[in-house]
Amino acid sequence: MNNQRERFPIIACFLALCFTAGVLYVLFEVLSLSEIPGGKERIVFSAINCLMLIGLASLGGTVRRLTTVATFIQLWCITVLYTVFQFGAVFIKIDNFHGKLYVLYQMIVLFLYLCVALPALSISHGKNNNQKEN
Repeated sequence: MNNQRERFPIIACFLALCFTAGVLYVLFEVLSLSEIPGGKERIVFSAINCLMLIGLASLGGTVRRLTTVATFIQLWCITVLYTVFQFGAVFIKIDNFHGKLYVLYQMIVLFLYLCVALPALSISHGKNNNQKEN
């Protein structure tokens, strides 16, 4: 059973890396975003999103041990919502939505993500540590 627990983060990280490779292939080769206005910004924010997914997939066991199951599920749900909003902005109105407006939109969405995720993690971590001490 212990050997199986050690494989889950590796499998999750591998799947997240495959997702990242697919996203980067679509962004660079299919959409040729590096050649259109605002393409570099889209690639940067997509990379940030993919890094968050890889981090959550690979460190999910650690996050789960330090917090509660409800917080872990909430973190995954908010990350999926962030991914939907982020990639929705990448693929919708590619020609019209670029520059400072796109960066502002992405910064607001990232700020909202952090406003939900970080307090939930810190509150749950504090409660989890108090329960272990008692």
